[in-house]
Amino acid sequence: MKEKIEKILYSILAPAILASTLVLSNLKNYNKDTKREVRINQSLAYRKFPEEVALKNFCEKIKDKILYWQDYYLNSRSFWIALEIIKEREDEYKKIHANLEKILYPYSKILEEKNINPYYLLNAIEIVESYGDTNCKSHAGAVGPYQLIPHLSGISETMAKNPLISRELCLEELKRYLKIFKDLELALAAYNAGPGRVKKAIKKVNHQLKIKKKQKKEINFEDIKKFLPKETRNYVPKVFAVYLLIKDLDNLLCYRKNRDCLRDLIFY
Repeated sequence: MKEKIEKILYSILAPAILASTLVLSNLKNYNKDTKREVRINQSLAYRKFPEEVALKNFCEKIKDKILYWQDYYLNSRSFWIALEIIKEREDEYKKIHANLEKILYPYSKILEEKNINPYYLLNAIEIVESYGDTNCKSHAGAVGPYQLIPHLSGISETMAKNPLISRELCLEELKRYLKIFKDLELALAAYNAGPGRVKKAIKKVNHQLKIKKKQKKEINFEDIKKFLPKETRNYVPKVFAVYLLIKDLDNLLCYRKNRDCLRDLIFY
């Protein structure tokens, strides 16, 4: 109970203190840059919250990217709209995920190692892929909230646009990639770029190690990312950034409410 009260107080007071200090110090030179600094400092105040403790399970070099994308999403209007959409679908999603860990077994252990809840992971994937938009369509022909390619998934475009059907298919794909790569970051990279590209990237890394006469090691996302498209290099930290934000949704919404009140006070 004491911890919960401290969290709430921190989320309310930290943005206010940072923002008010910044505004007072720059009152004479007030301009658009001041607004931007206040916005950034507000998101920094939120991201330093207990979610940062969860980052200890991630590769060191990916942490900065995760924090960068947290700032991006906290200041994205589409992100907040997506949260409302996901919240509306919450009851339906929870019905199909009653036995989520059993569905993913034995690969659910890979998620447990990073303390990842698969329910919130799928929500994060949906937000990153489409912001929950069922009519979202990419230039590559991917459709729906989970951006599935109908002819590759063996479904119609209408089915790909259905949030429940596409969520179940996303779960199946994720399980398949966890089985192949035995690593969550690599599985997410495969979901975005395709397993073929990830396998080729792993081969290239192994080939480089062979040339340098180094022993083969367990390949991770950091090792192969230079051989992956820019979209995929950003995709993996994006998913983790959103996951860390939405796993404590009540606290996140509390942050938003106080941030918006503070903006009204300072800028209008």
